[in-house]
Amino acid sequence: MKMFRFIGKAEMEAILNGETVYNTTDYSKNHNTTSKGFCFFQNNRAKKISTIAENALDYLGGIVDTYAIICVEVETARKASGFYSVGYKTEYNLTEYNKNIVVGAWLCKTHTFTSKTFGRTYTMFDGIGEQII
Repeated sequence: MKMFRFIGKAEMEAILNGETVYNTTDYSKNHNTTSKGFCFFQNNRAKKISTIAENALDYLGGIVDTYAIICVEVETARKASGFYSVGYKTEYNLTEYNKNIVVGAWLCKTHTFTSKTFGRTYTMFDGIGEQII
């Protein structure tokens, strides 16, 4: 099963360095989800990573770090669900993973701007950039 997730710079660097990353957080305690660990999603309709990313950001925008997007392939993963802006979505969880299961990783193109009205800085997704794995 192929799955993807958006990841931050520290997680991407750890994967690139050959480290195993771990996450045993039980998100069901404080969020409207049954997830435990890293959250991945499947997209069986789109073939291009850019389309997958754009579709996913319809419900993940603002809650994920868009430094990079990673795709892994596994035999099994824990099935969960979470409530997003578009309703409930099926998620798949892993509590650890490393470069051995990564089948692709791409940097994301982004830009930031600061809202004068709200005094906050926002990061906007501009598309998929360089493939790094």
